[in-house]
Amino acid sequence: MAKGKNTFVDFELESGEKVKMTLAYYLLLGLKQQRKDVYDRYNQIMVKGPKEELESITILYAAYLCAYIQGKGTADGAMPERDFMVECGSDREAVMSAVAALTRPKRKAASESRS
Repeated sequence: MAKGKNTFVDFELESGEKVKMTLAYYLLLGLKQQRKDVYDRYNQIMVKGPKEELESITILYAAYLCAYIQGKGTADGAMPERDFMVECGSDREAVMSAVAALTRPKRKAASESRS
């Protein structure tokens, strides 16, 4: 399967480690197959809109798992959600910036996308 041009976001955790995140559709399908509980919560947020602040972490965790699946082929061995939440720290601006970059990636202008 062609992977195309995905939007990846690098996010720095409290530990200083940088993790990749993506919400590419084919990887969301893998998330749905491997971690349906996380996918279902993510999907509810995306379909109905966020209702509380902590849902931004759910979006980031889903994106982290998608990138993890892309790199490893499985979600096995990924950081547990609570640990991920702790590692996100309390920089709300960084969290919201990552959510925006993942859910509303900038598109190339028509003149930029031509070959």
